[in-house]
Amino acid sequence: MDLSGKNYKAFLERQEALKKQYSQKQADKQHSKGKLTALERISLLFDTGTFEEIDAFVTPANQPVEFGKVERTYGDGVIAGHGKINGRLIFAYAQDFTIMGGSLGFIHARKIAKIQEMALKMGSPIIGMMDSGGAVYSPALMDFTFMVNHTSYMFVTGPNGVKVPTRKHGNMPF
Repeated sequence: MDLSGKNYKAFLERQEALKKQYSQKQADKQHSKGKLTALERISLLFDTGTFEEIDAFVTPANQPVEFGKVERTYGDGVIAGHGKINGRLIFAYAQDFTIMGGSLGFIHARKIAKIQEMALKMGSPIIGMMDSGGAVYSPALMDFTFMVNHTSYMFVTGPNGVKVPTRKHGNMPF
């Protein structure tokens, strides 16, 4: 039993840190691109006060990487949970571009898989809202994909991934 309230204090500190990682500057940058933040998309989607987030305090897996930097943020670039839309139980996740570019990592993927399993058990639909510098294969696997004109883009590879195999190499036809 936590008689000193140490665990509760740690919980409150995590809640404050989670709130602070979503700055107005990041929101303004998203808005300047014609995009909403992940929190705004979730808020607009669900009936008021019904969304319950899962694993909000998880952090990226501590795996060594050879490039870039690993940020220690909560949520690992995706907000996932369930709530009601027009009174019906719906599961959803929204990638958060303001956290590591919304990139798909181990914990990020595990949160999405967890929501998918929960939706399957409940017989409820799931909505995925993509906003990431990667994970383009996911929308191709969905039943429906909606894209916003002049804002949404999907590329299986970047420009260099197209140039290299399509340019001529000596006598090779490609």
